[in-house]
Amino acid sequence: RRRNTRARANPGSHPGTLSNSRTNMKRLILTIFTILTLSFVTGGQALAADLDVSCDGSGCTPSSSPALFESTEKWYPGKSVAKTIRITNAGTDLLDVSTKKDNSSATGNLDTVTTISIRRVSTNIVVWSGTLNDFYGAGDISLATFSGGAVDEFDYTVAMNQSATNAYQDKQTAFDLLLGF
Repeated sequence: RRRNTRARANPGSHPGTLSNSRTNMKRLILTIFTILTLSFVTGGQALAADLDVSCDGSGCTPSSSPALFESTEKWYPGKSVAKTIRITNAGTDLLDVSTKKDNSSATGNLDTVTTISIRRVSTNIVVWSGTLNDFYGAGDISLATFSGGAVDEFDYTVAMNQSATNAYQDKQTAFDLLLGF
């Protein structure tokens, strides 16, 4: 005997009737429940990094070259933006990975009322924190030593001081972020 593999609709129903609506509603509720559960389990944290960087004995290469902090971003006192960089040691040797600025500029001392902190996600330890002006002059900042194949993430958080006045309106600061070993 041959089995009929065609789906049969309920007698008198067609797509969009009450039986389909109930099924769709159940799927929607299940989807919402799953998203809420995942948000609770992950603490609401994003599971993907904003930038992936692969390092080996010859250097570090980003997965893409986007601006980590957009130049079109509108800043105001108290505003804070965090971005995550995932670093992978794609080689087999130990790598001492560090970060620093390159090509920095600032107008109106905006870099003195804007802070940056770098937190290692796996240990929840802030490896560096200060004003952007301090960061611009810091040179190499050690992030971690990576064994071969190791992966870790670092949150870079830039914030404008709550006490910044209107004197900083229309001021700018910019820098390139370098990663290396």
